[in-house]
Amino acid sequence: SSGIAASGAGLGGLAYNLAAGRAIQTMGVQTTYRILAFCALGSHLVSSLLLKDRPRSRAQPRQRTFNHRDLGHFEVLLVIVWGISTDLGYITLLYSLPNYASSIGLSPQQGSVAGAILNLGLVLGRPVVGYISDTYGRITISMAMTASCAILCLAIWIPAHSYALLLLFAVLCGMVCGTFWGTVAPVLTDVVGLNRLPSTFGMVCL
Repeated sequence: SSGIAASGAGLGGLAYNLAAGRAIQTMGVQTTYRILAFCALGSHLVSSLLLKDRPRSRAQPRQRTFNHRDLGHFEVLLVIVWGISTDLGYITLLYSLPNYASSIGLSPQQGSVAGAILNLGLVLGRPVVGYISDTYGRITISMAMTASCAILCLAIWIPAHSYALLLLFAVLCGMVCGTFWGTVAPVLTDVVGLNRLPSTFGMVCL
């Protein structure tokens, strides 16, 4: 279920890339960024207003939402290092793939399509990765998908100088580059347990 929930980011990114690419062509960069900023503001305001806390039973002990002592646990530090390293690569892919397309002689429209295909890979890959991680082990599959993302970058992205090869890389790497956000909650549950999950997850996000 975490993989299915996380795949929504890919759907949003798919629409975002295609719409932004088209808007830049028709309205220019400045107007496009203003529109995107107001869309982000509106969606965040609506999400904030709809967010509700789960009611806590009286028998359930009150827990701290942020516990700095989690930094003293080696396994939590490993998850944080995994998150930082994979997110650096993930964000690099999301925001530099269209620019890379331009650098090899492709049009801005083709670059926005490459970014959209990467997000399509997220939509397809995150539920699959979530399912197989439940079957074969969350930590094992997360490590394997993270490693395969690095291999794809070295084996396909670096020599990709054609549109077709770039799209192939985008869909394949998109399926594995967002593994962290699709599996971090189940992995943390395995590492620290369900009771410590909320506070530790807050620390990891920070």
